[in-house]
Amino acid sequence: PLGDYISSLKKLESLKANFIFPGHGPLFNALGLRIEKILQHHEQRKRAILNALRDGLKTAYEIAQKIPWMTDQGGTAFRDLQVWDKRMAVTETLAHLKLLAVEGKVSNVAMDGASMYIAKD
Repeated sequence: PLGDYISSLKKLESLKANFIFPGHGPLFNALGLRIEKILQHHEQRKRAILNALRDGLKTAYEIAQKIPWMTDQGGTAFRDLQVWDKRMAVTETLAHLKLLAVEGKVSNVAMDGASMYIAKD
C-alpha cells in the first residue's frame, strides 16, 4: 500500500492546481513542493531503516527503536514517544519494510514465530 501511495503522489506531481483542499490540515497551493517533501520523507525513512539493519536481523519493533521520529519537529527518540505514537511508529516501519521488500532491498525471515528483517546487499 505504501508503494501505491507513492505512485499516486508521483502521478499528481504534474497536476496544475491553484488550491489544494487536503483531507486534513490547512488549504495550500504548492502541490509540487508538498509532494516533494512527502517523497523525501519516505526516502529518508527507508534509508534510516536500512541503516538500522546494518548489523543484522531485527524485528520491526527493534528497527522502530533505532530510527528518529517526528523529524519535521526536530526529531524524537522512540523511547520518548507516547504509547499511541509508538504503535504508529511500528506500523509505519512495517509499511516501509514491505515496500523495501518489494524493491528487493530487504528480506523477511520467519524465526521462532517472529518476523525478522535483514537488508540485502
